[in-house]
Amino acid sequence: MQRIQTSRSPSYCPASLQQTSDGTHSAGGVDNRNIPGAQPLKAAVKTIVDVIEYPTSEAYTSSFIAETIARYRRDPKAFEAVIALRRY
Repeated sequence: MQRIQTSRSPSYCPASLQQTSDGTHSAGGVDNRNIPGAQPLKAAVKTIVDVIEYPTSEAYTSSFIAETIARYRRDPKAFEAVIALRRY
């Protein structure tokens, strides 16, 4: 088998909870538009389209998640120490 070289590389782009009415179409479903922190669908779509047009290895549809990842990367030990102090 021959490996084919391409100029493509994967992008990691996890989407956060989106404001859609999809849940209302299932039994006992929830209208995501009413959930605190749900992201407008157009914002996520814009991020995904940007990744297609301007490829990057990572992109986040939520600024909260992007900032959380950045905090972790700046100081993983401090970040994990704060998480360890949380009581659930």
